[in-house]
Amino acid sequence: MNVSQQDQLLEYAALVEKWNKTFNLVSRQDIKRLLPRHLLDSLAGVPLLNGERILDLGSGAGLPGVPLAISAPQRSFVLLDRSSRRVRFLQQVVRNLSLNHVEVVEGDFGQVIGEGDVYDTITARGVTTAPEVWAMVGKQVSASGRVLVYESTQMSIEDDEQALVQPNQTGSANVKVERYVYKVAGLDHNHSILIMAHA
Repeated sequence: MNVSQQDQLLEYAALVEKWNKTFNLVSRQDIKRLLPRHLLDSLAGVPLLNGERILDLGSGAGLPGVPLAISAPQRSFVLLDRSSRRVRFLQQVVRNLSLNHVEVVEGDFGQVIGEGDVYDTITARGVTTAPEVWAMVGKQVSASGRVLVYESTQMSIEDDEQALVQPNQTGSANVKVERYVYKVAGLDHNHSILIMAHA
């Protein structure tokens, strides 16, 4: 990450802190450790990005979508959230940081993302469980694409993996699942991202 990108990341953090007072983008406890808990954790997914089209599902405050977009300006990003307040915040971020490769979309996934819309990477952080994410977006992942679910340190990753490798109720093919484990400076627990792809 170059100096310009680092400046963008710091400006983004300042915007989160400013808007958090009225929009409650992240918890008050987490705002004090915004850099390690949210920004550095989000950036852990950079080496896992695949292809050109990236969708951040339930982007919220823009995590992990905005840090990933800052780090990968050669890719196109869609930040999707159902909350009009959070969408207004994300639109402000995109304008302030001149993220011309980022589009902000308001609405529920099934209503605003058409069946023909295919993405190379779909990210989800703090949205729902990995099996539910895959059930929601699996059909919109390209043949060589992947879904990255940032796992909470409180969630049972093994349970998510077990649920994913079983055929679902429609009998569709299994899902390939890998786990990427990493440490975040300033945080105690190991963190992980579940990587899901078509089997």
